[in-house]
Amino acid sequence: MTATQIACLIVVAIAAAIDMRTMKIPNLLTFPAAALGILMSYLSHGARGAIWAAAGWLVGAAVVSATKLCLRQVGYGDVKLIAAVGAFLGPALVLLTYFYFCLCFGVYAFARVAVCVPWQAIVIGLLAGRVGPLPLEKLATTLKAPVPLGPAIAAGTLLAILLERQTMQFLGFVK
Repeated sequence: MTATQIACLIVVAIAAAIDMRTMKIPNLLTFPAAALGILMSYLSHGARGAIWAAAGWLVGAAVVSATKLCLRQVGYGDVKLIAAVGAFLGPALVLLTYFYFCLCFGVYAFARVAVCVPWQAIVIGLLAGRVGPLPLEKLATTLKAPVPLGPAIAAGTLLAILLERQTMQFLGFVK
């Protein structure tokens, strides 16, 4: 693992911890992190590295912003965090990070909802041959509650870094 990747993982771990506690990813973390990513790329690869890091920041911000606009969501801390990841890792790896973030968040959201479904009432109703009204208050509350995205971004970043080669091979981008 490179120093840039380690720094990126530290940033997303801090963001995940803050987001779990406050439900916000602060600008005071994301903007300096993006600048650090660009600076580290400049120091290790010169002007081309800085341009590549800035391109990663732009790609990360664009992809997540487009998704949020389509879904009409508010709050852009996750956009700025993934953009900062792009500044550390570059355009290709930030797209892979977003892919793994989506998978991690999907699994988390599915598990969160599955825990609230009244499975026992459904099974008993099916065995009895009739399913009456189900107690769905807990499910409705869960569906309305905000969800911290920082942990899924951190997990997606880690998976993208660790599985970059295997994923690119699977997708046919490298041999």
